[in-house]
Amino acid sequence: MQARQDIGLLACSGIVALVVLGVIVDAPLTPTLYITGAFIILALTIRFFTSKREARQEKYEIEQKKSRSRLTIWCEVIDAMPNACVLIDKDKRVIYANESARSLATIETLGRPFTSYIRGIDMTLALDRALLGKTTDVVDIHKFTPTEQYLRVELTPKALERNSTGQNYLLAVISDVTQDKIVETQKADFLANASHELKTPIASLLGYIETLQHHAKNDPKARETFLGIMQGQAERMVRLIDDLLSLRKIEQSQHIAPDDLTDLNHSIITAIEALKPIADKRNVAINYTNVENAFTLANSDETVQLFLNLIDNAIKFTPSEEAVDVDLKKIKNWGPSFAFENSRLSSDSNSRRIVDFTPTTDDADVWQIQISDRGTGFSREHLPRIGERFYRIAGDLSSKEKGTGLGLAIVKHIVIRHRGGLYIKSEKESGTEFTIIMPVTHNTRQSS
Repeated sequence: MQARQDIGLLACSGIVALVVLGVIVDAPLTPTLYITGAFIILALTIRFFTSKREARQEKYEIEQKKSRSRLTIWCEVIDAMPNACVLIDKDKRVIYANESARSLATIETLGRPFTSYIRGIDMTLALDRALLGKTTDVVDIHKFTPTEQYLRVELTPKALERNSTGQNYLLAVISDVTQDKIVETQKADFLANASHELKTPIASLLGYIETLQHHAKNDPKARETFLGIMQGQAERMVRLIDDLLSLRKIEQSQHIAPDDLTDLNHSIITAIEALKPIADKRNVAINYTNVENAFTLANSDETVQLFLNLIDNAIKFTPSEEAVDVDLKKIKNWGPSFAFENSRLSSDSNSRRIVDFTPTTDDADVWQIQISDRGTGFSREHLPRIGERFYRIAGDLSSKEKGTGLGLAIVKHIVIRHRGGLYIKSEKESGTEFTIIMPVTHNTRQSS
């Protein structure tokens, strides 16, 4: 606007100057008027085109200001969304990303192509389709750096559009589906393993039934032998189904912490009494000293099952005329550094934190239960898989002594449900030691 005023003043000044100059030099009137008119036309023409240019510039600046204002609003909306959201321009560059997206897709610098963060041919093709205004399917991306992740990207074509300039923005919503993929894989593995475990005894039963119906139909000795084997296979299936049901029941209630007052000492004694006939048969002693009033918030049936599984494993691995040690003690001001203290095994033994215990206070008191055998121990490569369903470490045990492969998985999930800790230490030719941590709970009814 100021430029228009300047041009107008300049034109008026030029016209006045021409008229005055004509008077001073006594120039003829007609040529002077012609020249003056020409200057007037030139000035009006310049003013017209200048006004048009300034109007376009002013309109552009207004649109730019509105665009920046809209973009700011969109960014604020994206920041307020709980999802990981990224704004992408027509050149596939990241214009903006909220905090969740920056963390999830490791977006450090704006202005770079979106495919430099989320790579893959499917992602590139989806961006191309979305920029053309076409709908796209969700894109699943398997990332390996900085950590292994499964991401799912949904693109909304022309979600944010500026009609005045034709500039379109894509909105990408990123979800972390890593846990879903893990659960899906675990379910598939679980079904495959369970089917395999049931298929073997069923095939064995069918084989023996067929033999009894034909070749051994009139052979009392063979019939007696085969019926005993069939009973063993049937019992194996019953144990497997019972363990599967127990594991399922514990997993369903895993998010609910028990609130019953339970004496761990009583649970340990109950488990030892149930396993004493098995230990006596193998000539294995169980060493345990009572600890009075070892109270914690727990489900008593599940704690008994916890100790049954661990002590039964220890008995199976312990050679004849050796002993299984069960030790229960209260540890004051427990911290993570105490996880493998008070162990009879050497400090350089293989160890792993299967379930890490997190104290609720800095001065937490806990119950520490250590169950150790005198077996051959096992090597380090087994440690990461302890607690997996159907994973067995009983390579040197007979098929009759081998369990279902679910015992330690049940132990793990019982400990998780009880907000406790589970640690393992093993040394070749020296044995294996499991440590369970449970919070101390005072019996207020007794103290009152």
